[in-house]
Amino acid sequence: LLLPLRAVLDEAVEDRILEVNPLKLINLRKVVPIERRESTYEPQPYTQAELRTLLGRVPIPERWAFQLWAYTGVRTGELIGLRWPRVDLEAGQISITEVTTEYEDKPRTKTKAGMRTIALLPAAAEALEAMREHTLLGGDRVTINPRGLREDKAWDTNKLAAVWDRAHRGTAIPRRNPYQLRHTFASQLLSQGENPAFIARLLGHKTTEMVTRIYG
Repeated sequence: LLLPLRAVLDEAVEDRILEVNPLKLINLRKVVPIERRESTYEPQPYTQAELRTLLGRVPIPERWAFQLWAYTGVRTGELIGLRWPRVDLEAGQISITEVTTEYEDKPRTKTKAGMRTIALLPAAAEALEAMREHTLLGGDRVTINPRGLREDKAWDTNKLAAVWDRAHRGTAIPRRNPYQLRHTFASQLLSQGENPAFIARLLGHKTTEMVTRIYG
């Protein structure tokens, strides 16, 4: 409601009906939900061929973390914060209930919609099966940085980005940050004709608006 109202008031200022638009004094980023904010951002998803090439260039066991990311569409903090008790390979699903941001474990996701269950695609289940021998006996964190110096081997955004950047070297694939794996997941599902409401739930969005606006 505020966005179209601001446009109307801007026109009133131009027509000299008003001297100033009072909504200019309001920081709309703080009052407008993120899914309703105007944005010029465009995702840069990978093709399946690009994705296969890059995943094949990431060393094991790091590869499995990126494969899990690409085939679940989780956010960075959700990937880092995923714990083995939230994984049910028999049922073929994971539960997103917590996040890790800047090495700080948070007991819940940022929004209620972020608390969700994700059905595992075969490639995601494969990654989890492969990771069990590398991480399950060392603690309950699913994805760990095997070359990290921290005791809990938790990833951080920069270290994940550095590994993914190295996978691009020597290829003709344009470099993108690893968050594009989330966009790739959503874009692939849309291209296969999946229901936007279903995709929104998988991504942890409250409505379909973000899906249709960003990926449509």
